[in-house]
Amino acid sequence: APPHVSIRPWCEFEPTQRVILRPTRDIGAFHTELIKALSGHVTMVSVLHSTGHKVLMKNALHKASVPLANIEFLDVDATDSVWTRDYGPIPIVSSEGDIAFVDFRYYHDRTHDDAVPTKLAAHWGTNVYRPTLGIEGGNLMTDQYGTCFATEKLFTQNAGWSTAQVEQWTQEYLGCRQLVILKRPEELGTGHIDMFCKLMDDRTVVLGTYDPKIRPTNAAILDENEAILESVITQGGETLTV
Repeated sequence: APPHVSIRPWCEFEPTQRVILRPTRDIGAFHTELIKALSGHVTMVSVLHSTGHKVLMKNALHKASVPLANIEFLDVDATDSVWTRDYGPIPIVSSEGDIAFVDFRYYHDRTHDDAVPTKLAAHWGTNVYRPTLGIEGGNLMTDQYGTCFATEKLFTQNAGWSTAQVEQWTQEYLGCRQLVILKRPEELGTGHIDMFCKLMDDRTVVLGTYDPKIRPTNAAILDENEAILESVITQGGETLTV
């Protein structure tokens, strides 16, 4: 069942308490440098690992002179991939300021990844809601007023449900009062909105471009998306600067 209180989505551009990472087993330079940079700016960096890999990860961070004071290591048994942005929990916040997680369905062949949000909710003592709807975190972008953005994939991956049902679930579970759907560029593997678009605050969005001489179809698609975004009046009563 969805939350029984008034909620809104938590935005990526809001202050962050935790960052959740799933490095590869041996933790390369990219992740050690990323964790080092993050550890000075967020309360906690939560590093997911499979059983038995904690020592390997600690050793890699120690060799890179990364302090471990605000890094926690969470044994989640196993994962299928590194894409925590997509399979990790999606936070929502109530009008009283209480944070909870939404655990949407993830890819059917990545059952370990799909289990992570509910495991983290149990570990941190956080309420978790599990709708039937399938959404990856990379295909969800929100402001603080309930304006939500995604690509057409949101409907195609939930083809067993009507558009009205999908919209209702995003409202009930995420607090989406308005759903803006952008067109999906061709050959865009995941079909996620974060591959070409990012909301920087409640009024500013960055949109990618294609060279029309090289990728004319995708250039036209992003031009269409620009027009869609510029026509939006958000739930905060704002127009967007693209």
